[in-house]
Amino acid sequence: MRGTLHLVEVSLSVFGVIGNLIFLICLSKTASTSTQCARKVLFINIAQCVLDLLACSAYLPSALDLSKDYPSTFVCRIINTRVPFWIFINYRGFLNTYNALWQHTRIVYPFWSTVLNSPTGCTFILTLSSLMNILQSYAFTRLGDFANEPIAHCLPNCIDCQSGDQAGLNSLAVLCSTVYRFVLPIMIMMVTFDHLTEILSDCEGTVYQHLCKQLRVSALLDVKLYAITLLTHELLFLMNAFVLVTEFTLDSFPYKLACLVSLCYPVLCPCLSIGLRSVNYMPGIEAVLRPTDYQKLGKLAMMWRTTRS
Repeated sequence: MRGTLHLVEVSLSVFGVIGNLIFLICLSKTASTSTQCARKVLFINIAQCVLDLLACSAYLPSALDLSKDYPSTFVCRIINTRVPFWIFINYRGFLNTYNALWQHTRIVYPFWSTVLNSPTGCTFILTLSSLMNILQSYAFTRLGDFANEPIAHCLPNCIDCQSGDQAGLNSLAVLCSTVYRFVLPIMIMMVTFDHLTEILSDCEGTVYQHLCKQLRVSALLDVKLYAITLLTHELLFLMNAFVLVTEFTLDSFPYKLACLVSLCYPVLCPCLSIGLRSVNYMPGIEAVLRPTDYQKLGKLAMMWRTTRS
């Protein structure tokens, strides 16, 4: 069973690398011939594809089981725990959140869109995601350990994570990592996309309905698929820190299967994107609200600018 699982992991990782490379080439060609207003949407899609490509590439070393031939602290705590893979997945989640917020401000509050377009806003989001990645890297490296004596080998989990001197710190890192990496971004994206689709579904006109369909596709790929594929792993990740269940350790079959399900996200995203967005996909579409709504937005914009000055 374990040999079959390793074969599936390697095959899925290679398939994900190839699929994301093909999708990246297609997106790059589209971006080179697109209009100026369409490039921001396409650049976000390209960045998402690059992160998916890096995630699939980073998963491959852990699927090869290097701990048998090259046992070391680095292999046990970094490669076996799939820290590089989770770093790219976390950046992907924060990029999905940025995309949802940017779409929301672009359509509903256009006078706020400069905040998310400015270097300061982008730097803040990148810094926040990097801090969360540092926290999760510490939490994930606690899942694996390396024993020098009597025989050098990898241990399936940290010896003193739940009962040692740093048990409280480890548990806090795991809890904060799960909340701010997984739960909070999903909640933000769900509220944002629901609000957007609710507004656009009430607007009359083909352009609004077309944009509403595109946002539903983005919500499916960025929120629902992201949550479904990562949920099982996040639950087992919490159980490793708070519940003494030996059946769900790093080396257990259920945990490896949960990681394999998480790998399906960067593998399936380019395939679903090509299938769902290949027909009548217009990344440069710019929706405007009805004139009555824009009058209200104009007054709010004047008040906002007066307050800032």
